Amino acid sequence: MKYNSEKTEGCGHSDVTITFKNKNIKIRFYYKLISEKKDFLGTNVIYIDSIGCKKKKIKPKENSNIYMFTLKEDTDGELIVKQ
Repeated sequence: MKYNSEKTEGCGHSDVTITFKNKNIKIRFYYKLISEKKDFLGTNVIYIDSIGCKKKKIKPKENSNIYMFTLKEDTDGELIVKQ
């Protein structure tokens, strides 16, 4: 994770390989950290900013603090991340 000089914000990424029906897809989760944000009552918050896959970046959908994305098969049978 890389932080700003005050260490109140940071960003980084994590790489994951998902296997589904004997097919693999590599996904990169880009995340951010925000510290001292008053909406979070003084706690630190790390959240997923975006998801990257096959040169495409999407914003995940949020539902009750749960971030979601959809994997689908394209017409060639390859797994893709759908927004």
